[in-house]
Amino acid sequence: MANAAGYQYVRPIDYEDGYTGAGSARNPNRHGVVIKSIQDPSDKKKTMMEVFMYRAKPGTYYNAHGNEVNEALARMAGFDVDRHLKLKLHAERARMASTLIAQELDVENGIGKHTTVREEAGFKMVDIGLGRYWVEDDHGPLNKGTVLTRQQADIIFDACVGKTRKAAEPAVPPRSGGVRKSAGDELGAKEAS
Repeated sequence: MANAAGYQYVRPIDYEDGYTGAGSARNPNRHGVVIKSIQDPSDKKKTMMEVFMYRAKPGTYYNAHGNEVNEALARMAGFDVDRHLKLKLHAERARMASTLIAQELDVENGIGKHTTVREEAGFKMVDIGLGRYWVEDDHGPLNKGTVLTRQQADIIFDACVGKTRKAAEPAVPPRSGGVRKSAGDELGAKEAS
């Protein structure tokens, strides 16, 4: 995008990563982006470079293009690199400990709770919970963005594997042709009998 002042680039930093207020010493804010700049030593009013850090990911620093920068540049910008490194190590160890505890107690937490229902010829039918399914191959779900009922997933899975259904085995239960009664009609029918 060009404007009167010259070329202006679009920053890939996500500024809308939650509330960007500073918080307090007792309750520090964990959202948003911290922006610090490296000043020109000869003229303190000129900025040489901006360095960004997501509050939720301390110890990882970015330039305005979203590429990681080294700790020396972050230190020049005024970040407390030593403290952020400790916070980063703490978060990594906490994730590892959580994973080990989950494996030890045979408890799944977070993503990965999906259960494979059927698997054949490189295809899987996966139960993703709440009566929802998807069919996937080695590259991931085939029905990306949509979820299927069990009957729909059976049809897609069988088509992928190359099976045909028997006539006695309907894929989708037949619908009744009648009009659905409302709850009031059903209550009225019970009172009349």
